[in-house]
Amino acid sequence: MKKEELFQKIDSMINNFANATLPTIYERTLYETDELLRSLFPKTDETYRSFIQTASSSQHYLYKANIMTGILRGIKTRIDICENKKYQVFISSTYVDLIPYRNAVEEAIIFANHIPAGMENFKASSNNPTEYIKKVIDQSDYYVLLLGQRYGSIQDVQRQTSFTMMEYEYAIEKGMVVLPFIYNGNGPLPNSDLDTQGALFDKFKGIVAERHVVSYFSTAEELKTKLTQSLTEAMANTPQRGWIRL
Repeated sequence: MKKEELFQKIDSMINNFANATLPTIYERTLYETDELLRSLFPKTDETYRSFIQTASSSQHYLYKANIMTGILRGIKTRIDICENKKYQVFISSTYVDLIPYRNAVEEAIIFANHIPAGMENFKASSNNPTEYIKKVIDQSDYYVLLLGQRYGSIQDVQRQTSFTMMEYEYAIEKGMVVLPFIYNGNGPLPNSDLDTQGALFDKFKGIVAERHVVSYFSTAEELKTKLTQSLTEAMANTPQRGWIRL
C-alpha cells in the first residue's frame, strides 16, 4: 500500500472514531486499528499493545476514541520519520574470497538509500585497527555477517580469534541486530584457508548457526535478493536509531 493510500485509510479511521454514534462502530474501528498495527509492525511496540488493551477494556467509548485517535496520529508521524531515516549497515567478512559478494551487499544497501560501512570504506588512521573497527560498529545500526571459506587474519593470537569473529562478538556484546549469510555454493572461493584453519572456521560457523536463523547463498545475485528482504524485515520489526534527513 502506498503512503498516500495508507494515510487516507488512517484519516478515515480517525474520522470514524471522532464521529461514530454507535458502540459497534467504535468496536469495529478499534479492531481495524489493531489489524493495521499488526500489518505495519509485526512485532508491535509494547506501548501500542498497552494502549489498545486499555481502550478495549474501557466501557467509555469517548475514552476509547481518544486513545485510538492518538495512536493513529502517532503512526502517521512514525511513518514520516522512518521515510526520512537512513540506517548505517556494517558489513563484516573476510575480504579476498568475498569481494563480489561484498559488492552485492553494498549495492543492495545503497539502492535501499541506506549507508554501507565496511573495510572498503575505512580511511587511513593511526588508531589501533581493532578500536577503529569497534568505533565504526558503534556508529552502525545493523550488522551483516558474510561467511565464505576463510576464517581470516588472526586478531587475538591467544584466543585464536579472527578479525571477522572479533567484529561479530563485539556486535553481539552490543546487542545489535545480526543478519548472517553463509556461502553454500559448489565451487571453491578464491584464497580459501580451510586447509589450515578449517577447524576454527567450522567452530565459528557453528556458533553463528546456533544463535541465529542463517540465510545461505551461492551467487551474488541470490545474496543481494536475500539481503534486501532480511534488511527490510529487520528495519520494520526492529527499527534502530538511524540518521534523520532534515
